[in-house]
Amino acid sequence: MEGVECLLIFIYGITNVFLEHVSGWGEAWTAQDLEHVAITLLFMGGGLCGMMVESRVLSTRQASEASLTLGESRTLIPGYSPNPVPAMIMFLLGTILSGHHQSTTESSMMHKWIGNFLAAASITRSLTYLVLYIAPARSLLPSRPPSELVTSFCLMSGGLMLMASNSDTVDAMIENDLNAMLVATVIMSITTVLMAWCCVLVAIQEWAQRREGVTKNRKDLD
Repeated sequence: MEGVECLLIFIYGITNVFLEHVSGWGEAWTAQDLEHVAITLLFMGGGLCGMMVESRVLSTRQASEASLTLGESRTLIPGYSPNPVPAMIMFLLGTILSGHHQSTTESSMMHKWIGNFLAAASITRSLTYLVLYIAPARSLLPSRPPSELVTSFCLMSGGLMLMASNSDTVDAMIENDLNAMLVATVIMSITTVLMAWCCVLVAIQEWAQRREGVTKNRKDLD
């Protein structure tokens, strides 16, 4: 999973480094444009670094698994990659966006919310690594540490908040006398409803799998 995250971070950095001056095409570069380009370079370097770490971790894991039995590999080899780069990039991005200068107060407050969400996601991802290190998984099934639920909530809310922080939406908010707190509350509510729906779907899937297993066992006994 960390390898996929690093790849997405790297792709985002590559694609957006050429798009940060589109809104001011033909005009002089501003300090905000340069700040955005610096963020994309952070994503490019961080994503590339993370993928290099993943390749080294993967090769080390394959070499260690070759000398272990099946039972030992299930016990000793973790089912995750302890790659801190994605969490570090999210924390740095959250810190940057929290202090990102904007032309209006509402836009600044929305960016502060985005930064807080991303920083919280980074912290809870670090807690996930800590939990899995202290109590490693003993089964092939997903471990589902509770901290990842908070990480998902923060990333989803931060992403929706980022999409809502564009200049047209902010101008409409100001024109209709709406504030950033209202938008943040609505986004958090939508996120929790979506997450609840996903949990319902996962529960239905597991129920169907158990029912299918029971039916198969009955047929085998017959």
